[in-house]
Amino acid sequence: MTVSSQKQGTFELKRTIDRCALILGFFLFAVPSWACSFGGNGRYEPSVSVNAQENQEIPSPILKETDLQRGTAAAGFSCDDAGVFRIEISLPEGDKRNIKEFGLQFEVVEGTDPYEIFPDVPVALSDDMSTISSSVLFAWLDGSPKEHLPLEMTIEVRFVYGTQKGPPLRFRMK
Repeated sequence: MTVSSQKQGTFELKRTIDRCALILGFFLFAVPSWACSFGGNGRYEPSVSVNAQENQEIPSPILKETDLQRGTAAAGFSCDDAGVFRIEISLPEGDKRNIKEFGLQFEVVEGTDPYEIFPDVPVALSDDMSTISSSVLFAWLDGSPKEHLPLEMTIEVRFVYGTQKGPPLRFRMK
């Protein structure tokens, strides 16, 4: 083995060790908040079959449950800094359509939405197994209780079916 090939071998070994150390360091020093992830609500995109069925009566959503959890930690350290609002809705009893054919439009009609939780466009419903009920999850950077802005608002939510909008369901968030 020549001196040149020994240097080449040493260089390759050092490069491999550096790569391993870099990867190991990434896993050892990963910040917990990097693993914090909430699946966002996709934008409602009606299917071709829904667009072909326009002019159907659109029902008002039936409210099954809401859950509001405020952040409990300072921003940036874990998922504990997130505020989360979940709403579960269903179609009225007897409606034979699949709930995933609908989108949901949210509108704040009283109070203010300081975190801009609710988008201006209809959102798609979650892809769970049920065809008659579904939920939507909204998350925002909320911080610790001393950092919270008040969340007192009245919201109207309505089904969107193709380009049609149904009558609203009104609920209070606080």
